[in-house]
Amino acid sequence: MSKFKKEKQKSPERLVLALIENGHFEDSLLLLDQWPDKTDVIYLYARALALFGTGSRADEANQVLQSAFASNNYVLPVMVEKVNKVGASTGAKSKKVKPSAKTMMAKESPQQGKARKYVELWFGSWLQTEAAFDWLGNQFVEYTRATRLEKLKAKQEEMLKNMKILDADFFLN
Repeated sequence: MSKFKKEKQKSPERLVLALIENGHFEDSLLLLDQWPDKTDVIYLYARALALFGTGSRADEANQVLQSAFASNNYVLPVMVEKVNKVGASTGAKSKKVKPSAKTMMAKESPQQGKARKYVELWFGSWLQTEAAFDWLGNQFVEYTRATRLEKLKAKQEEMLKNMKILDADFFLN
């Protein structure tokens, strides 16, 4: 009985996936509006893809995708890894590279595990939706650029704050 409940819980995800893969983006958005956890990785990436697929809600899609990256930014790297594996296995003279002990020993974080599970099921939908994979990559570049700028600004503000403290100490002593 518990196995049935687990399948039943996943069915909305599979229905949304089927709708997106068949180009029914507006219908998938209606189902996503009923999603219980609006912070869920699956919800965020699926909503971004559906919004992008409509062709008329690019700004909203960009905003949701930025939230998806903030929630779990491993999805695109896992997708790229999958593309590289497929490309390497279809190459005529591809050499198999033995994984090093370091890569075999590396533990996967919970975020990476969630990203892998998402990609296992949703990878094809990103490839099937016209220009979605390119859009995903471009938005990821923008996200990482913005994140780096935010970090640099925070460091600069901290340095200025420390300089003011040092200046005050210098003049008081």
